[in-house]
Amino acid sequence: LPDLKGREEILKVHARKIKIADSVRFDEIAKAAADQLGLDIDKKKIVLNDPIKAIGSFEVAVKLHKEVTAKLAVKVVEA
Repeated sequence: LPDLKGREEILKVHARKIKIADSVRFDEIAKAAADQLGLDIDKKKIVLNDPIKAIGSFEVAVKLHKEVTAKLAVKVVEA
């Protein structure tokens, strides 16, 4: 798997079609999953169906396998 920076770059390519607030970054989602859950998630596997534009709790899908998707709870807070 690519390192955290590499995963961030891959995710940016896949997310070009997704409108997302500047305050929410894919690298933060991937890092939080690693820190909180002990998971090393490849950022290109994170799927945002709707843009995250506000503070609050959101559900983010992670493609683990071709036919397997997990859901992560993402909480966006003020910095």
